[in-house]
Amino acid sequence: MPQRVVSEIEALATSTDLSIRAIRKKMAGRASRGIVGEVTKRARANTAAAGGAVQAAKPCFVK
Repeated sequence: MPQRVVSEIEALATSTDLSIRAIRKKMAGRASRGIVGEVTKRARANTAAAGGAVQAAKPCFVK
């Protein structure tokens, strides 16, 4: 995978709350869903570990 594509995915993953599918759509299919998922997971984990903004988990249901 070209580094510039990985960098674009990382930038979208860390600066937005887009889903993996939405990031892949913005990338115009230049990367598979699996690659986008892996890069997004790694980038968001690194941001959270570095003290970046972490979004609250959304509940599956409300009682």
